[in-house]
Amino acid sequence: MKKGKKLALVVSLVCLMMLACSMVAFAAEENAVQYPDIQGHWAQGAIEYVVEEGIFAGTSDNVFAPNAPMTRGMLVTVLCRTGRVNSQLYSVTHFEDVDIKAYYGPAIGWAYENNIVKGDGNGYFNPDKALTREEAAVILANYAEYRSRNTYLQPAEVASYLELAKDGDTVSSWAKDGVAYLLQSKVLTGDANGNLNPQVEITRAEVASLLQSFIKFLSAQ
Repeated sequence: MKKGKKLALVVSLVCLMMLACSMVAFAAEENAVQYPDIQGHWAQGAIEYVVEEGIFAGTSDNVFAPNAPMTRGMLVTVLCRTGRVNSQLYSVTHFEDVDIKAYYGPAIGWAYENNIVKGDGNGYFNPDKALTREEAAVILANYAEYRSRNTYLQPAEVASYLELAKDGDTVSSWAKDGVAYLLQSKVLTGDANGNLNPQVEITRAEVASLLQSFIKFLSAQ
């Protein structure tokens, strides 16, 4: 190959690499500004992470609604995306109040069939009901078990981890194992005052932050 052609080839390759880098940078910047309502939010980094991973979507094209409550249907949907599950393989929701055509329909079918979620015992799932922090913890712990992680803790261990929080004794009995598992994994932490606030509704921003830590924790196992 002549010297001129070699030089032209090198220049072309350099230009292509620069273009590729520019496209990546542009995509990252576009994701960062896609939702103006997350700018300066304490969970901005976590939200950008889950959006870029394709796990979370906004409530509309340019609204993320970070402080809005996270619903049961939303959490199941993002976990389905986290696991890269082909939710279209699930055509039955198993609940009277869940339409398979709803955005969360197939994901709820997947989650139910894999023991990640349960209904209210009366055939209803309540997909649009806001989640509490302890409910979210239980669902995340169930998802970890679905991913073949050992979530079992001895009763004494459960009690020990719950004692780390000032209000650990207020965690509902049915949620203690799940909450303790997330405390043990350091995915769940208390607030600035050392409280878990287990019965308080969890926000979309808080779930984004939990998921970022949760995904890293599962990847390290």
